[in-house]
Amino acid sequence: MSYKGKALGISIVAAAILLLVASIPGWSTPVIRDGDPGTIGACLAQPDGTTVTLTAEQILQRGKSGKSFAIKEWFDQRTEQPRLVVVSTRPLPVEEFWTADVTGTLDTFSGTSRDGISIIQRVLIVSPSSINVYCDPKGRPFMFLPIKGLGMEWANKRSLAELSGTSTTQAASVSTMDEGTLPPMPDSLDSVSAPVYCATIADAEAQYSSTSRNLVELQCRPFSGATSTQFTLGQDDPVDSITVYYTGSSTLSGRINKIVGTIQKDVSNNYWIEVDSGTNWTEGDFVGSVQAVPEGKIAWVKTLPDGGNIPSYQQDPYSTPLVEKVVSRAFPNQGYFYIQESDRTNGIRVADSGMASVLNPGDIVTIYDGDITTVDGERVINSYYTEFVSSGTPPPLWVWSTKHWAAEATVSLPPALSADSDSTMSVFSFALGGR
Repeated sequence: MSYKGKALGISIVAAAILLLVASIPGWSTPVIRDGDPGTIGACLAQPDGTTVTLTAEQILQRGKSGKSFAIKEWFDQRTEQPRLVVVSTRPLPVEEFWTADVTGTLDTFSGTSRDGISIIQRVLIVSPSSINVYCDPKGRPFMFLPIKGLGMEWANKRSLAELSGTSTTQAASVSTMDEGTLPPMPDSLDSVSAPVYCATIADAEAQYSSTSRNLVELQCRPFSGATSTQFTLGQDDPVDSITVYYTGSSTLSGRINKIVGTIQKDVSNNYWIEVDSGTNWTEGDFVGSVQAVPEGKIAWVKTLPDGGNIPSYQQDPYSTPLVEKVVSRAFPNQGYFYIQESDRTNGIRVADSGMASVLNPGDIVTIYDGDITTVDGERVINSYYTEFVSSGTPPPLWVWSTKHWAAEATVSLPPALSADSDSTMSVFSFALGGR
C-alpha cells in the first residue's frame, strides 16, 4: 500500500473512533490530556534516571541508525523535533503508526542538527523486550490504535523481541548488535537524503559520491550466494550484479522485493551496497533494509519481469508453484479470475479461460506453470496449468464493527463502548463501512 493509501485508511479509522467517542454522553471533551499520569507530558516532568512506563503510544518513523524511534500521543500534532525519542543499544525493527507500550529510563542527549543548530533531546533508553506492540488476534501489529484514555485493556500484545523472532530477518537484526552503543541525536531520517530509486544496478552505481554516503533503492531482483554477511544482488534484464553487505543475508529466500542501502566504490572501481555493514560502514551510519519474498508466494511472482516464468515441475522438480491459493472472484466472460493468499496479504489476476468458466469464489487452486505480464498497469499471470484442489468458502468482505473489535481483538470495553451498545455501534460501523 502506498503511503497516501495507508494514511487515508488510518484517517478513516481515526475519524471513526473520534466519532464514536463524541457520541458517548459526557465524552464531548477529551478523556485524557497531556500531562495526565501516563502521558508523555507527565513523563518529561520527571528527572533523568527515572524509570517510566508509557502506554498506547503511537510510533513515528524509525531513526536512520535503526536503533531509535520517536513516539507521540495519538492526540498530539506531529512536530519537526519529537518531544521524546526511544533509543536502544540494539536494533528496534518497528514500523510507523504501530501502537506500543514502552518502559525505560529517562535521559537527555545533546547534538547538532543538519542546519548547525544545537538541540537538546529527551530520550527513553529501552531494550527490545521492554517494548510491547499492540497486535490483532493473529499476532500482527495493529496500525494506529487511538485507545489511550478510553479505559480499555488490549489483550493482544507482543514484545518487540518476540515479534522480531517471528521474522528471521528481523530476529537476525535484533541479535546482531549485542549491547552496541546508543545512537546519537538527532537520528531522524531527515538528517540524510532520501534514497534514490534506481531502475538498474548501473543507475545505482552512478549515484556514488566520494564526498557523501548516497542512498539507493532497487526493487524486484534475484539474488544468490548468500552468506552470514553478504549476498549478490542480480538483475533480470540486462544481466548485472552487485555485492550487498547485510547481516541478515543468510535468512533470505526467494527474490528481493526492495532493498535500500548506501552505494560504495573502491579505488579499483568495484561497487557494492552497504545495508547495515561493510568495508566503509561505521556505527551511526544509516541502516537500510532488505525485503525478500519466498518462492511460491503471490508477492514473489510480482517481482518477476514481464515474461518471467513460473517454473513447472517438468522444468524444475525442486520449484515451488503457487500452491493452494484462494479464488476471490471469477470473470468467465472475460476469461480470467483472481486468486489471493489464504491470509489475504496479496492477490493477482490469472488468465485461464477454461478454468475461469468453472471456478467459484472460495475454490482452492494451484498454478503449476505459467508466466507473468502487465496489462494496463496490472500484473497478470498467464496460467498454462491451473489445478482445481477443492471447493471452499468465499472470502468475507473486509468489514469492521465494534462487534469485531470486541470479539476479534479481545479487548475489555467500558460499558459505554460495549458491543451491545446500539448508539456507539451504529456510529462506528457506519464510519468504517461495517454492518
